[in-house]
Amino acid sequence: MKHTITTLLLFLLLTMGCAAKAQQWKELYTGVSEDLYDVCCIDTNKVFVCGRNGLILKTEDGGNSWQEKYRQEGCDWYSIKFLDSDIGFVLGDDDNSYDNNYKLLKTTNGGETWFELGSPFNAHNNLPYSCDLFIVDADTLYVACDQLMKSTDGGDSFFQLEVDRLHITRNLYFEGNVGYIVWGMPGDFQGTHIAKTLNYGFSWEEILSFNLNEEGIKKALFHDKDHVSIYGAFGYNENEFYYEYDEIRTDDGFTTYRRLQNENLPIGLEPQISGVCFSDLLHGVIAYDVKEFAYTGVVSYQTEDGGNTWHELEALSGPISRSAAISGCMDVYYLAFGNGHVYKMGKTYSGILENEHVFVFPNPASDVLFVYGKENCDMIIYDASGREMLRQKMKCKNLIVDIGVFPSGLYNVVIKDKNSVSCQKVIKK
Repeated sequence: MKHTITTLLLFLLLTMGCAAKAQQWKELYTGVSEDLYDVCCIDTNKVFVCGRNGLILKTEDGGNSWQEKYRQEGCDWYSIKFLDSDIGFVLGDDDNSYDNNYKLLKTTNGGETWFELGSPFNAHNNLPYSCDLFIVDADTLYVACDQLMKSTDGGDSFFQLEVDRLHITRNLYFEGNVGYIVWGMPGDFQGTHIAKTLNYGFSWEEILSFNLNEEGIKKALFHDKDHVSIYGAFGYNENEFYYEYDEIRTDDGFTTYRRLQNENLPIGLEPQISGVCFSDLLHGVIAYDVKEFAYTGVVSYQTEDGGNTWHELEALSGPISRSAAISGCMDVYYLAFGNGHVYKMGKTYSGILENEHVFVFPNPASDVLFVYGKENCDMIIYDASGREMLRQKMKCKNLIVDIGVFPSGLYNVVIKDKNSVSCQKVIKK
């Protein structure tokens, strides 16, 4: 009998271990059929998606139910970003406008209502989907396409910053005075480029570029100002007719960098990298669009060691009108693409999917952080590498935390008990 119980326990442990490594995507019902172009994960439960016909959807229960928060026929939203649970922006175009088809919306109450800010750009551009925006704080916002624009009044007005040869922005990132911009198209006659600023975007230095003969940058991932990975196909081998690398990684802001190749990831022209998201320096997902004669959909890979090794996830079929988008927090990820498709993948704790909520402010913070969560839970702060910086017991729903001695950077504030876990990212200035 004792041997039987021991064997059963061993079997259960092995089964649980296999299940933890075999995470797969779960389809969520959104109730819409519009193509979805971007997704923004506020925490493990609160998520926004946007897309065609001016559609903005929101869930507060991890995707079990969705509410339509905005719709405007003739508009397409290509990028949605939030600073915190309240302040957010969407950027897209308006086919009804003949002068300048860009449009920027803002919310200050968690997406319940949106108001129009107009166009951030000085000139018309035919590729509004090739843009990006980055929110620094409640006042400071960067938006870029063929122009780099900056606002210091919450998006009410913008002024232009000069970047040499800027053409089709792919990624923006800012942290303090340091910023990065990635622009260009793989295989385009202008190539792809990444530049860095040390003075809030007023001057830039190009640090990497790839010409027509190299496939070049497809996606950039910024853990923080020092830890950056760019994904693509680099170093064409003319003798073997293939691209030799899939990642360029730096841990010191491109003072030094190294080229990496993982044999499990595709390299070359197809499939195209559509999105990459890490919830910390170790855990992440990368997705590729597949557009073939007999199949369209998304293939994706997951890593638990910072991208050194990847394992393939179950392929997702569906129409790809534009690249799939990924966002995530605390190893819970949301993926959105054509025809209202949203998928979720994440860890479970005691058989219960993360379903709690945490809110912190201010964000960014300098010295003190106010945490609102759940009674009798552990409050844990992790740095960008996943290292535990602080742990306190929440005896009530409110907690005041001193973070003055923390180095500047990105942190995850986690509220955790035996049945649930939730998080919010916060920047320490």
